[in-house]
Amino acid sequence: MQLLNAKEQNDIFKSLPTEVWERISKHIEPVQMTLGLVLAEKNSLRNHLYFPSTALVGVIQIPEGNATASMMLVDRQGCSGISIFLAGQNTATKHVVQVAGTGYRIKSNVVQDSYALAGPLMLSLLKYAQAFIAQTVQAAVCGLHHTVRNQYCGLLLVASDLLPAAAPNLTPQLVAQSLGARGEDILSISQDLQNTGLINYAAGPVKIIDRKGLEEQSCQCFRFIKAENERILSKF
Repeated sequence: MQLLNAKEQNDIFKSLPTEVWERISKHIEPVQMTLGLVLAEKNSLRNHLYFPSTALVGVIQIPEGNATASMMLVDRQGCSGISIFLAGQNTATKHVVQVAGTGYRIKSNVVQDSYALAGPLMLSLLKYAQAFIAQTVQAAVCGLHHTVRNQYCGLLLVASDLLPAAAPNLTPQLVAQSLGARGEDILSISQDLQNTGLINYAAGPVKIIDRKGLEEQSCQCFRFIKAENERILSKF
């Protein structure tokens, strides 16, 4: 995997002035992000900041008892590992690749040193952190007030918005793990959504067939997340 055109593969990279990019790019390493790859366990030390290009990373909040509370998604607009530049190298969440693809990584010490070396990089990272925190708060609210069916439909819509050129590679099994729901409940919802012509999963990745119908089955959280991303990240 080559580093050619890396600046165009992630929106944070694209936001950097040429002179800053030239300093930072020598520290960037391309990576293949395979499905299910764990980038960080909860409470682990983060050695790298990951910047997805065609991959999609799930950031999973795991409360006591290891029941999954909620999941946020990271695509080419942002990065996995904001704790590195906000509060140290340890992360309170688990980071897992949900859709396989390509990406890049930078060692955490390079990012931390960049506070002094590359102000524009820090500004872009902090803007993304603002959008990510808004998504985190909304995911918590969604988990408390909306049904598993609402959350499932919303997760599919958010994933589709983040990767419009590729069908989200989310299986019912991954959705169940991400939402902390029982696998049989997600399979039952999947079958019902398929029977009504909204999705097709055929025991594999879920494909959206009727987006408008799926929106009617979802809560409004996905619209809030999309609007906040557009409001904040459009300033890159």
